Amino acid sequence: MGDCASSPLSSLASSPIRPVARWNQVLLPSSSPPPVSPVTPQLRKSILAHVPQNVFQTPRRNRHRSNLDYTASTPHARTVLNGPPPPLSPLQLTPGFVLEAPIRGNADQRAKQRIQEGQKQRAKTIAANLVAKEQERLAQAEQQHQMNEETFKQCLDLLRRRKTTFGEFLMYVFDPSSPQGTVRWHEFAIIPGRVTQLLNWWNGAKSAKSVQNELSEWTTEQVCLRLAKQARHVTREGRLKTVGREIDENLILSFSFQNLYKYFCNEGGDLIVRVFEAITVTKNTHCHSQSRQKRNEMVVTSTILQCLHEHNNGNNLSQRMMGLYLYASGAQKQLIAVLSRLGITESYTSIIQNESEPSPPADIPDPPHASSLTTSNIPTSPPPTKKPPRKRIGTLQKLSASVRKKARTIASIGLFCEVYDNINFMSRTGEQAIGHHDSQENGTLVTIYTVWATQIEALQTSALRDALDVAPPLAIEDILHSHRETVLFRDCLIHGIIRIIVKMSQQDRLKAFSQEVEKHQPRSEHCITPHKTEVYPFAGYDIDEASIVGNVSVDEAFVEDSQLPLRPFFWKIIRLIAGDQLSIARLRSIQTIRAGHENGYEGFGWGVWMLGLFHTKMADIQGIFTTHFGKPTSNLPNPGSLHFHNTYLGRLPIVLTSLPPFSTCRNLVFVSLYARVLHCLLLVSGKSSLEEYAESIDSWDQLYHDAEKIFDEYANADTVRKLRDERELADEGESAGDMVFENGVLFLRDALISREMADAVRAGDSGRVLLVLKVWALSFRGNGRSKYAYEMLHLIHNIEKVWPKPVVDAVLNNWMVSTNGRTFLEVDLLQEHINYWVKVFYKAHGSNMSWKWLGMITPCINVLRQLAKTINEILGYDQGLRHAAVDTSKDIASLMVCLNDRNVYQLTQGRKLDEDQSVADVIAIGLEALTSGNHNPLHEYNEAFLQYQRRRRMCPVDLDDISAPSTPPLTPSPPSSPIPSPESSLEPDLVNNPHVSSHSPTCSDGTTLDVFAEDHGVLDELEGDCVGELAKILDDLEHGVVESTLGLAGEEDVMLDFEDEFDNEHAGNGGDDFDEESDPEPDPEVEEIGDSDMGFLNL
Repeated sequence: MGDCASSPLSSLASSPIRPVARWNQVLLPSSSPPPVSPVTPQLRKSILAHVPQNVFQTPRRNRHRSNLDYTASTPHARTVLNGPPPPLSPLQLTPGFVLEAPIRGNADQRAKQRIQEGQKQRAKTIAANLVAKEQERLAQAEQQHQMNEETFKQCLDLLRRRKTTFGEFLMYVFDPSSPQGTVRWHEFAIIPGRVTQLLNWWNGAKSAKSVQNELSEWTTEQVCLRLAKQARHVTREGRLKTVGREIDENLILSFSFQNLYKYFCNEGGDLIVRVFEAITVTKNTHCHSQSRQKRNEMVVTSTILQCLHEHNNGNNLSQRMMGLYLYASGAQKQLIAVLSRLGITESYTSIIQNESEPSPPADIPDPPHASSLTTSNIPTSPPPTKKPPRKRIGTLQKLSASVRKKARTIASIGLFCEVYDNINFMSRTGEQAIGHHDSQENGTLVTIYTVWATQIEALQTSALRDALDVAPPLAIEDILHSHRETVLFRDCLIHGIIRIIVKMSQQDRLKAFSQEVEKHQPRSEHCITPHKTEVYPFAGYDIDEASIVGNVSVDEAFVEDSQLPLRPFFWKIIRLIAGDQLSIARLRSIQTIRAGHENGYEGFGWGVWMLGLFHTKMADIQGIFTTHFGKPTSNLPNPGSLHFHNTYLGRLPIVLTSLPPFSTCRNLVFVSLYARVLHCLLLVSGKSSLEEYAESIDSWDQLYHDAEKIFDEYANADTVRKLRDERELADEGESAGDMVFENGVLFLRDALISREMADAVRAGDSGRVLLVLKVWALSFRGNGRSKYAYEMLHLIHNIEKVWPKPVVDAVLNNWMVSTNGRTFLEVDLLQEHINYWVKVFYKAHGSNMSWKWLGMITPCINVLRQLAKTINEILGYDQGLRHAAVDTSKDIASLMVCLNDRNVYQLTQGRKLDEDQSVADVIAIGLEALTSGNHNPLHEYNEAFLQYQRRRRMCPVDLDDISAPSTPPLTPSPPSSPIPSPESSLEPDLVNNPHVSSHSPTCSDGTTLDVFAEDHGVLDELEGDCVGELAKILDDLEHGVVESTLGLAGEEDVMLDFEDEFDNEHAGNGGDDFDEESDPEPDPEVEEIGDSDMGFLNL
């Protein structure tokens, strides 16, 4: 017989299952097993397979060992089996005995396992304790509830026995006059939610209908009382009132529905907002987008504002702002009247009213007749005195007055610039009659703006007079670029080519160089620091400034309105005045005429005249058309002319004698320029398309090198001179020169200079602007713009030699303005923009308006436009007044094909056109005109300047110095024979407008000097002293002869962000401060440029 180790149960002891329960928990078999035979390993596996995994076997040491002898009655008797034994029956576990994997690992791991098991057991114990406590609490609560019910029943029985009711008991307890306040608070109201629960019960479905109705009526009444209280609170705070508040720019531009919504929610109007939001909010409101939720807030706020205005008419802030918005948007009177009835806006009369209307008289009964009195000694009271008429001023008039007041404050300091321009429009009538017909109205609008980077000490007329006295004449070297300027100007033009390539090629790989373009953009030392200019349209006058007398009248009217005479000796501070060429020429004529004859204000020696750069650009575009338009009737058309390109693009025909508006001409010039630059890029790179070129370029140096090759090969006037010299010297029949190529080179050079002017102005780089003006001083003379050429001489001379440096810095910092704080524009363009909007307002509100109305609406133009823009953005629908920029990429691509097919920029020796189609080199012609002969325009200019110097040195007889010392303000007495002003067909009383009549200065003895009559005599004297070009200019000024110029037809001609193709916010300076920017080092490759007196003629 085998030993005990061979038994089946002993094999279970050797299995990997290890009991973890206590050893005294022994599992006994349910019955004694039958005799078994020796067990093989296979049999052992089969037995273990039938043992449940959650069953624990009896430990080996606790088992009863079997006897060696066979005993049939013994449970563990061993028998020898001839086959496998039957499977064991399932074992029964002692309760609480769990079969788990044995804990293995080192001591730390086993300790960690024991801690986790202990924490689990502790958590179970705590949970069981909490359950027991909760059950105990519930039992106690149930017991307390039963006790309370018993108590409440006894209380009710007690009330019935005492012949009273529960309602009387509640009335007693909750009566504020009862002494049970402590009970009410500590035993009822101190617990949050009790009152709400009670009201919910009363308003619940199980409550009586009468109780619900009474509670609803009470709640409604209380809500109404609180709403009225909050409405009175908002009214008392005065946030929505305009009475006693100044209607100024800050108030208008700070108006916002969103701010008012926050004010209602946080400062006394929360219930009003909740009531209206309860109407607008639905169960799906939380799913709305953010913009939809803002719209809901705006609707709620607008409705509240209308109701508060009906609560108190003083709460009219929203109505006034919406009235101004509708008026600025051109809404008709009928529409404004309808919306006024709805409470959305104020009435049309309240917007425009500007009269003193008497209030309606009170209903006072007539005093009884003396005969009807029963007693004669009754004292009679004096008749009631009439109340003075109540002055009613409309919202527009208040806004205009506030803007003019602020402008006067700035003017009183003296740190301001002034720009003015004429405004012309038709006054049309519905019915023709005698004295009542259509007429053209001519007036003048004036705008002032704050100066930048200028101190009052720099604007002293004494320093200006001293500098003028010692100023040398203008030399040709002052006009031509120096070597340093030539290098900078060449680099600027090359970067202009790069900018065109990057912006207009429509290639993403080339657009990636945009940051490099801005980084390497050349800059001068006269860059204006980016800032936002404060602009104030001041007034409109019924004065035609198309004459010398008109310009004097405009300035006198401005001085009077701005109250400058209130500042003693105001003429001792320089005034910077900008305008177009005609205005500046007339002002200079006044200054020249009165030199040596008048002193103080009448002498006009306080003026520094700044030529408008926008009108100068217009003259340049017109000059380009005059030079490069071509000959439409020629048998051999020039494929590089503007006429050919305009016809090729299928645009409307252009006639030189009647050019289209400025924007149309400029667009054609620049589209042709872009196509030529991109075509030449393919020529210098040898690529067949822009896509191929974009794939091949990988560095900034390569791009710059290609742009430099374009400039040197296709924009160099030296190449043109050489080809033309070869053609002139060639023998008959010999092929030399290429007229098409020559014309194309000159156009590319001239158009690049125009493009550089636009970029320089947008960047606010006055140094670059001055470089272009020096070139235009010659090209204007070459293309026939002699008056602008003469103005260039004045401007360059003043900047280079006449004005002291502080005045020069003031001019260079303030002849351009920035309305957005990033980019700059010309001041005369800003004035033309204001003129356009004034005309829009005039058309929008009918022809029955007057010059008085025009003078009132002019200061409000900018504020009204900003208000309209703000309201449109708030309402989420800013349609704007401009259409999207026209895509010119197809035009550029078509012109590139045209240039390539006709080999415009591929030199072909012997190619000729008609002789009159040879484009003139206007720069070389201008230089030759200034330097050839003894009596050239430069000599005439210097002679006139020396004569002006001599006149300024003369000391005029000042009657004020003879009389007692006083400082009379500029308050001219009525002239004995005033200069007749143009009659206005708008209002008869405007003929006697003080701004229309010309004022003559009065002396201290009361005599009146007929200054204008004397001016005409001096003007004749000046014309006798001048000859040539200057004499013709003075004669044209006297007779009002105006040089032809391009027209300004619509908003696209005067819009502030004109550069649609180059809509770059940085435009050269990126908004950085370049005060510390060092001058660019000369490029070693261009050291030879500028060696001759020709200066920049080698461009």
